[in-house]
Amino acid sequence: EFLAVHDELVATVLQDAWFGPVVEYLGTVPFLARITLAHSAPGPAGEPSVYHQRFHLDNDDTRHVKLYVHAHDVGMEHGPVAFLPARASERVLAALAREGHSRAADTTYDDEDVFRHASRDELVTVTGPAGSGVFADLSRCLHYGSRVERGRERAVLVVEFLRYHRLHENSTNQFAPPRVELDRVRRMLLTPPKRYPRGHFLGDLARELGP
Repeated sequence: EFLAVHDELVATVLQDAWFGPVVEYLGTVPFLARITLAHSAPGPAGEPSVYHQRFHLDNDDTRHVKLYVHAHDVGMEHGPVAFLPARASERVLAALAREGHSRAADTTYDDEDVFRHASRDELVTVTGPAGSGVFADLSRCLHYGSRVERGRERAVLVVEFLRYHRLHENSTNQFAPPRVELDRVRRMLLTPPKRYPRGHFLGDLARELGP
């Protein structure tokens, strides 16, 4: 409902500068899977880290692109997104697999395990002023976020692009039907392969098929 009322947000994402790098990286016209305003705040004192605060891979597909845009100035105290580049992540994951760690889609990893096989200097931390951000394929890059210090919070616009033919069929934002004045590429961006009810989530099809 929010995106239907504020369609200028969708119109902004449809600008060349927003999705052009995604087309170049994925090698295809993707579809705009979702637009969210993510808010992070400190959790209860003494509680263990939650999933997204630990190193993990996103499992929307084997490749996708997320664009993070800061809604306000973000420093280390705001719990920014931090990731290892893809090559470093693959090196770490291969080493952890040899040690017996799982590579299942929902696995998370301790910092100590990750940094046995990677230098902390390799970690990319996404800080910066309001309006700055990053394109990242977090299905290939080990990452975490939302490690927010007490008295701080973080708001970030997250835009996710997926390939039309993807491995996992997950729910997406249900955008209004493409408007007739849009060109063909932008109509494709707003047309998902299937439409699902809000909140619907399908399982990992690859895991269901077995080895």
